[in-house]
Amino acid sequence: MTETAKANGLVVEKYLVYLFDRLSNTEVKKSDILEKFMPWSKNIPDELHVKTSK
Repeated sequence: MTETAKANGLVVEKYLVYLFDRLSNTEVKKSDILEKFMPWSKNIPDELHVKTSK
């Protein structure tokens, strides 16, 4: 999971905190619910992405 988070441009520590926090408060009965929390999901908040200088 951590390598996938890195590969998707996420700050791993922030992503894991987000993931554990959200999943602990989510009733997961369908795989489509989990899909929202995957590192490649468009639902992941912007603040969890690595900041790049432009």
